[in-house]
Amino acid sequence: MAKGTLEVAEYQWAQKFYKHNSWPFDEYDGDPTPASIEAHCKNRSAQYKAELASYKALKHTLESDAQIQTFDSLCDQTQSRMKNADDLLQAGNFLDADSTLDDIAALVDGVGILVGKSRATEQQKNGVDGQQNAGNAAPHVDPLKALQQRATEFSAKLKGYKAERKILVSKDQKTLFDQLFKQAASTMTYVTSLVKNGDAAGADQRLFDAEAQLQGVQQVLEMQKQTVRETENIKTTIKDANTRLSEANGLRKTIKSPQEQKAFADSSKQAKGQVKQVEGLLKRHELEACKDELKILGNLVEKTESYVKFVPVDPSLSRELKTTRIEIQSCYQQVNEVPDKALKRDFEKNYQVAINLLAETEDLIEGHGRSSEEAITANLATLKNLTETLIDCVVNAKEATNQPTERRSQPNTDSKNAAQNALNKALADCMKSLDEAQANLNNVLKAGVEIKDAALASSFAQYSNAAQTYITEGKQYAADRKLQEARGKLATCGDAITSMKFLLESTQAANSGGDQSETSQSEENSQNAQHSTQQSNEQRLAEERQQAGAYRKALNTAQRAAKKLEAQQPQIKDPSKQQRYATLLVQVGELISEVGGILATSHENRLQLAAQLMPRLDGYILQAQDIYDGAMIAQQNEELLQKQANDYRTKTKEVAAKAAVLRKNKAVVTNRQQSDQLAALLQQITEKIREINIKLNSRDPNRVDVAESLLPSLYAVLQQAQSIFEAAKATEQQSKEPKQKEITYKHAKKGIRNNVDSRAKPSGRNPEFYCEEQDGMFCLKHSMNACLGFGAISVEDMEEGLLQANVDGFKEDHQRNEKLFFDELKIIYPNLTLNEMRKQFGKDPDKFYRNAAKAKFQVFMGGTPADAIRAGGSDPRMGIEIMKSKQKELGLPDLKDEWLEPPKSEEDMQKNLKKLKEITDTGADRMVLGAGAHFIALRKNAEGDWFEVDSQEPSAKRIDLEQYIRKQARIHKTETLALLHFGGELDEGNNQKASQPRR
Repeated sequence: MAKGTLEVAEYQWAQKFYKHNSWPFDEYDGDPTPASIEAHCKNRSAQYKAELASYKALKHTLESDAQIQTFDSLCDQTQSRMKNADDLLQAGNFLDADSTLDDIAALVDGVGILVGKSRATEQQKNGVDGQQNAGNAAPHVDPLKALQQRATEFSAKLKGYKAERKILVSKDQKTLFDQLFKQAASTMTYVTSLVKNGDAAGADQRLFDAEAQLQGVQQVLEMQKQTVRETENIKTTIKDANTRLSEANGLRKTIKSPQEQKAFADSSKQAKGQVKQVEGLLKRHELEACKDELKILGNLVEKTESYVKFVPVDPSLSRELKTTRIEIQSCYQQVNEVPDKALKRDFEKNYQVAINLLAETEDLIEGHGRSSEEAITANLATLKNLTETLIDCVVNAKEATNQPTERRSQPNTDSKNAAQNALNKALADCMKSLDEAQANLNNVLKAGVEIKDAALASSFAQYSNAAQTYITEGKQYAADRKLQEARGKLATCGDAITSMKFLLESTQAANSGGDQSETSQSEENSQNAQHSTQQSNEQRLAEERQQAGAYRKALNTAQRAAKKLEAQQPQIKDPSKQQRYATLLVQVGELISEVGGILATSHENRLQLAAQLMPRLDGYILQAQDIYDGAMIAQQNEELLQKQANDYRTKTKEVAAKAAVLRKNKAVVTNRQQSDQLAALLQQITEKIREINIKLNSRDPNRVDVAESLLPSLYAVLQQAQSIFEAAKATEQQSKEPKQKEITYKHAKKGIRNNVDSRAKPSGRNPEFYCEEQDGMFCLKHSMNACLGFGAISVEDMEEGLLQANVDGFKEDHQRNEKLFFDELKIIYPNLTLNEMRKQFGKDPDKFYRNAAKAKFQVFMGGTPADAIRAGGSDPRMGIEIMKSKQKELGLPDLKDEWLEPPKSEEDMQKNLKKLKEITDTGADRMVLGAGAHFIALRKNAEGDWFEVDSQEPSAKRIDLEQYIRKQARIHKTETLALLHFGGELDEGNNQKASQPRR
């Protein structure tokens, strides 16, 4: 292929400076670091962008249209590759980026050549190759040796590209690669012969042709590499989507609302269907369609995930866990009062289990939320049982402490009872003892009226008041199920009553006039009572200090919770919730100050006041946290709704833009009825868009779902409007274009009369069809390709169809008797030994069968199968067999045959026409007619007109199908006509496997 002077100069310059401008890795001492690679590539990219910008500023200096077109083309290619290089740099793929920058360097300098400002010109003037001094003359180089060197380098590249052919997958790519490769190899053979003959100019020109062909080979490989990269990226995206969907599906049980569960299931199902759709497109190598569908898939996955994003657990579970923790800590404090370690072993064992389970449950609540609610509930149930067991251990330990020493070593069988029953029994016993103490106190008070001594009476009254107070407080503790506190009050009450009895006995002894010894005894009893009272007071104070410490610890926890709540306050955006939250924070702060002040005093009721206020403080804190959690969930839902609403606003804007185009060009619709329909549809579009926008701008929580339900009807109305517009536009165009009897072919190519892709049924009054030029008697191949609309069937396919019978025969012979099979092949391959034939057969049996059949054909027929077909033609049944062999590759239905016998009367003709009508009634839009020794394609356009597409004719002809068949029957009155058809309409989707028409 010849090149223009300008194109040759560009290509020479690009090839010469390609290596010079490549990144010089050898300049580095040792392996280059990633940082140096990145910096070098980014510097090169910036340099080339600056140079391209300076060259584009000189575009006005170009004179001819050809120069301007070449300049624009090179600029577009350069900018496209620069974008690719930037993407590679951003992804950290510096090796591919550097290779892309090499291509950019050549393209940038090619642009510079056109405007006369390329740095190549300066470097050539200064001597790039040798970097010689200006005063030294360049050495003479033999042109033939230089060409020979270039040819050697070219051959090495050719071998390298051939090794890379294995990465090609598509048959079309392989075919195109092989064609370009063969052309390049053939051109190189010619170059070698010109060099040997000393024709330097001719060799130089042909070498440039070969290099251009090689560049085409390289481009095919690069396209496949890019396809592989894109395919891997798509696979990765699909895998990521499946993983996210699987994770979301694992959390579906956390959705409580039936409506949300259904919405999640629908969204998940839709996303999975989208995954299958993308995978189907990927299998068909429709990468651009995959990219569009992946965007939709991403939105669907995000929508699915939105139903199961982190959701806090029910606040009641957090409160239950907190209560359980307090109960366990209370048990721990009480059991520490037992000095005997042996009695605490059961408690310590269960306490360790409870503490570990508390930590695990806390982690589930804070880290997993509602997705682990089942596990949290189960843990809380276990903790409840453990708490009851711990209470049982405490009760049993304290009861054992009050028993004689010799009985402590005996195992307490009651510890195996249910913990709750044990606590209830202990509380009942305590209450009974308090009632008995009350009765005892009443009896002692009745006897106390005998005390006449003022000092004794005063002491008696003090003990009486204290005992009554202890009994009242003890009963209150028992009612609140606070066993240890109730028992403490019972013991203190007993001490007070004992002191009252001592005083009463002292009075009775004095009244009886006892001797001095009796008086001394009374004094001793009084001292014992005072001592007992002192011990009781000390015990009471110790209990109060312990309780006050517990309240202070709880108060510190509340203060930390309050600080956390204050830090969370700015995140709440709802004004009403913000106000309620702020009020609760004030109340929490006031209560913390109040309780702290009470505990700091020595007021005798300080513990009772603290006990009354602490539950209220905990309640305020829990209320505030509940408000925050609810606000966060509401805000997350609102943000998601807002994002989805914006997506739907964008979709409605797109529809509005398309409707505006239709409204602007509605004058094209001249038909009054169609014009009215279009106007009505455009009005519906406006109303539906307004309805969707009003709904999206509302505060309705279901606004997105409503908009989603309205969108399909909006699209349907737009599609109707577009259909009316397109139909009117097509009608207008057709009315302006007169129908032609013959449609002259306009896109000729070597061996092809009209090189167009007409796989789909063409539309228009004068459609174009694919048609090959007649090659000998290959009219069956030409007509079938014209019928399919592209070069689906090759000469090799025709040869294989002719040889199929011989191939099947060889297979049967080999299966019957292997030795006899190879003996017969010696006639075909006299120079091959038996072992050599077996070795070739073992590598590829099918290939061996085909080659043997072809060789046998050549031996007995004196030529190749192609020569035989070219000279003698083909049988219609061969077409059916060929289509069967290529059916899977092309994705086509079965090719059927119908035979029209020679009519001897009009009745016979009507029978034939009835068969023809049965074929066309199926929707068939293409057929192959075998008439005599010639085959012709018959095609139909979208408007219902039939056309003859004959490889022997320079144009397609409009025909009346019935009259055409009558005419062919008259011409071939003694021959049967063959009709090959697909039994229905063959749409473009059935015929997508090959994208490059070929001969």
